[in-house]
Amino acid sequence: MKKDHGLTLIELMISLTLATFVLALAFYIFQKQFKYSLVQESKSKLEVESYTGINLLVHDILHAGFGLKLSAKPIDSKNSSPDTLIIIGNALNTAVSPKWSVTMKKAQLSNTILVRKWNKDNFTQGDWLVILSDSKTFIAGPYEITQATDVDGPDLNGDGEPDPALRLRLSTETGVTAGKASLIFKVSPNHIADTVIYYISNGTLYRNSAPLISNVEDFEINFLLDTDYNGIYDTWTPDISGLNAEQLRAQLGEVRFSVLVRSDKPDPSYTFPKKQIMVEDHQYEIQNVHYRRILITKRIIPRNVR
Repeated sequence: MKKDHGLTLIELMISLTLATFVLALAFYIFQKQFKYSLVQESKSKLEVESYTGINLLVHDILHAGFGLKLSAKPIDSKNSSPDTLIIIGNALNTAVSPKWSVTMKKAQLSNTILVRKWNKDNFTQGDWLVILSDSKTFIAGPYEITQATDVDGPDLNGDGEPDPALRLRLSTETGVTAGKASLIFKVSPNHIADTVIYYISNGTLYRNSAPLISNVEDFEINFLLDTDYNGIYDTWTPDISGLNAEQLRAQLGEVRFSVLVRSDKPDPSYTFPKKQIMVEDHQYEIQNVHYRRILITKRIIPRNVR
């Protein structure tokens, strides 16, 4: 019978070498995954911290020109790297439930209008409003509501009962003319002069005087235009300062903005992979490579500009 032998020294060395290699490979993969997880976590954190500000910016662009006279330019900008975005007369309130209603009867040179009353968020004395057509074209305003009275309105839903309504007395001496189903929206007293300005100051993106997003390195805007009025939006430009209100409303198709946000603190173990990064039309030079960065880009079609 043959005697059983243990591992030889050579076999043991080969086994240890293979085990070391497998462990080193596993450690390398784990290290790569760990670093990748840190990067993704950092990006997610930057996105979450910027989420509220980005949403408000999208909201303002989306509703630019709402309730504004056609002769007023709803959007403008300063192409200055970083850019400045100007939104004029944004009528839609940023509250969760903005006040609005619809006229229930035609008004002809009257200082009162009859509007539908809802279960909540109704107009009250002291509110200001604008009147728009059913296609959101500006009709009149802003007017202050000097009196709001509960009344029975016409039966619009066909149940044989009068629908709840409000008779609103407005601060106008000449009266207003509005058709049935005209839209009524709450605005500020100086609505026509209202302006929202987005700009960077000391690394913070501001909305007027309120800080919106911190650690912002660049903010750039581009506009998609139909420059030859053929119905095809085919020209991107960072500068619309030369367009008047009529030209802008006829040409503007989309607004695109990009915000470059960095982490709050540098990470000595991290190196940003690029020396330069394109932010819309602007080539941004990276100053400190040990900050993590994320570029957030959004495209919006303003609902009420054209």
